[in-house]
Amino acid sequence: MKIKSALGWGFLLFLSLIGCIQPYEAEVAEPSKGIAVLATLTNIPKEQRIEIRTLAEFNTIALNLAVRNAQVWISDADNKRHEFSESGPIGVYGPVDPNFVGKIGQTYVLHIKTADGREYQSQTETMKAVAPVEKVYAEPKIINQVPFGEILTGFDVMIDAQDPLEEGNYYRWTWTHYYNTPYCEIYYGTPFGQNQAGFIGIPCCEQPCWLIERCLQNCTNIGSDAFINGKKISRRFITTIPYCFEDYYIEVQQRSITREAYDFWNSVVTLSKNTGSMFDVAPSKVRGNLVCVSDPEELVQGFFEVSAVQEIGTFVKRNPGSAQAILNCPPAVSADPLTCVPCSESNIRTKAKPKFWNR
Repeated sequence: MKIKSALGWGFLLFLSLIGCIQPYEAEVAEPSKGIAVLATLTNIPKEQRIEIRTLAEFNTIALNLAVRNAQVWISDADNKRHEFSESGPIGVYGPVDPNFVGKIGQTYVLHIKTADGREYQSQTETMKAVAPVEKVYAEPKIINQVPFGEILTGFDVMIDAQDPLEEGNYYRWTWTHYYNTPYCEIYYGTPFGQNQAGFIGIPCCEQPCWLIERCLQNCTNIGSDAFINGKKISRRFITTIPYCFEDYYIEVQQRSITREAYDFWNSVVTLSKNTGSMFDVAPSKVRGNLVCVSDPEELVQGFFEVSAVQEIGTFVKRNPGSAQAILNCPPAVSADPLTCVPCSESNIRTKAKPKFWNR
């Protein structure tokens, strides 16, 4: 028997966040203004992303606004300048050259110049090599619920990897879920000629089209080799996926990060327990590896993370076995055949087949 849950998945999804010099000590902040930056440079195409927001005063009506029309670029050790421009959501900048990637062993500096003339710069960051992921797998997540007995609530996705022999390796794990969809927009309404309201899907003009889901909240997953140096990273938890009938496609990214990045993300974990994310207005200063060159006293939060990435993808077979299961599937959708929506490339949609999709 299956126990139906009132929970449902949404189809349209938002961006996820991706990635100090010293571990920070939380302190109560005086009302001040500055910027928050979350920037990531990797060795994988289309994974370069720089998000910039203002820091509002800490009060009940504070609002972090996107920083628009900034000049943003990354320079390397060869003094080559890689330009970024606003792409997708406001305040988010991507490389002008979509094929721009970082190189292992190369050093990089992030530069930002806002429309009002303020200039910011990161410390020099080096891209370190990353250990490969050996395998990704899922195990049933079962609880004992009286009087029903054992109930499957979902599947825990985990990985195994091998830590290198040298000491001082730090990791951050992220994941991406793709699913093939006939609909590029979904709204709630009453289908033409019917009386009962429900979800209505506008088909994609091009097929196939994949929607993209990433982690949105409480997503910081970091680790170090302090206690396992040179040994196997075993059963590292990545995420929990719900139970539904169809197989679930997931890509897991293992990222090499520096000690400073590890300390920063560890601070974010503590902060997000109270506020939700790095961009939420918080009563503590979370400094990273960026400074305001034009005004050293200005507060700059966030981090410029330079990391090599090892990816692996798989289909998870969501077989409940003999256990009863909480069914958590997308809601039923009626098609609107009168129009269509382009499968436009974005952070939530793509026409490109996922790299490990073998079906």
